[in-house]
Amino acid sequence: MAINISVYTNTDAIRSSMGVDDVEIPDEKMSALHLEEELLLDLSIWLPNAQQIFDDAEFSAVPTLDQIQKGRTLKLFSQWFCAARALSIWLYYPQRISDGVQDMRRFSNLDLDELAKNAEKTANKYKGILLGLEGTPIQFHALLGKASPNYDPVTGNCSE
Repeated sequence: MAINISVYTNTDAIRSSMGVDDVEIPDEKMSALHLEEELLLDLSIWLPNAQQIFDDAEFSAVPTLDQIQKGRTLKLFSQWFCAARALSIWLYYPQRISDGVQDMRRFSNLDLDELAKNAEKTANKYKGILLGLEGTPIQFHALLGKASPNYDPVTGNCSE
């Protein structure tokens, strides 16, 4: 049985993103990670109107296509954000599962850091889509730039 992490996602959706089931990571363990607090804090920083987006998509008598798309994207972001956070705490999960007859090693050939990074990339993809739908320009800043050797940034003069 899934537990709501917030109105935007639940433990079943998060586990499906991680590729695990409720036997490997029970709802109680998922709840103990406090994913709801992390998700809501993150959303409050860059999408303070998240609840309005959700309400418009879910509770409007006849939601527009734009409202539906924003609502779905918000749900997908929430699912993958929580999966990325949960995967980043990989020591929390059982490495070996056995019922006495069958034995399985879950993460023996996987790079868990890479799984977490992939989940974070997916969350960031949905974040970018949602920001674009909200009309917020997405700005990427270059780490390096060109500089003229003759330009003095203090005085603003260019000598030749």
